Amino acid sequence: MTEFGAVRVHDAVLRHVEESLRSGEIKIGDRLPGERALAEQFGISRASVRNAIRSLEVMGVVRSSTGSGPNSGTVVVSNPSHALGGALRMHVASQQLPLKDIVEARIMTETWALEHAAAVSWTPEQAR
Repeated sequence: MTEFGAVRVHDAVLRHVEESLRSGEIKIGDRLPGERALAEQFGISRASVRNAIRSLEVMGVVRSSTGSGPNSGTVVVSNPSHALGGALRMHVASQQLPLKDIVEARIMTETWALEHAAAVSWTPEQAR
């Protein structure tokens, strides 16, 4: 159930993509199956699959192009800064996101980034 009382059917696709990314089953640059295949796999309508793809695009997880050829379809990308920045701006604009929460999120993110960077063996080229 969501906060509005109904389960969103397209959440199954979102969970699948998240789990597949975590497990390494899909990686950046991989194509997702087409709408029809995903609809059949999850037993949902193609419209629900389109909603899931739109949600993933807004989150900066996929890029979707129509047509045929090497640039068509839904490709896994990584553009979280655009998505996170947009979401944060909307919540700040609503004036319902306390400044304390923003500062806390920034501290958590920057702490994680520093710990991650310290744990990686950087070559001189990568360190530039």
